[in-house]
Amino acid sequence: MDRENFKNKAKESIDDIFTKIDELEIKKDQLLEKAKTEYDEMLAGLKEKKEKALGAAKTEYEEKLAEVKAKKEKTLEVVKSEYDEKIVDLKSKKDELLARYDRLVEATEENWEEVKDAFSSASESFKEGFRKIASLFD
Repeated sequence: MDRENFKNKAKESIDDIFTKIDELEIKKDQLLEKAKTEYDEMLAGLKEKKEKALGAAKTEYEEKLAEVKAKKEKTLEVVKSEYDEKIVDLKSKKDELLARYDRLVEATEENWEEVKDAFSSASESFKEGFRKIASLFD
């Protein structure tokens, strides 16, 4: 592959990766909203059952309601934390990838192969990080 084609392919690869990051941001928001909606529906059902319950049964439903609320918060917190951690890592790799791309664009004939290999390695590392974050949505 000649130099210009490699540069163009590298730029397309970067653009594609950034588009996928944006898509993952949207999926994260959708996933969090879906989880929130499902837990809210579950809570509404429990509240309705609680209102129908009498005496000691009422206390049992209140405990279950508190348990579901706690699980909801913990689940949302874990999902967001894992996602945010991986995004931070991916964004740092993005900066490295862009820096290597800049070096690739400015490479001389003498260091072309070295710069090309360094870019390819950084690109693979970024793609692996991207696959890890995408796996959160599988």
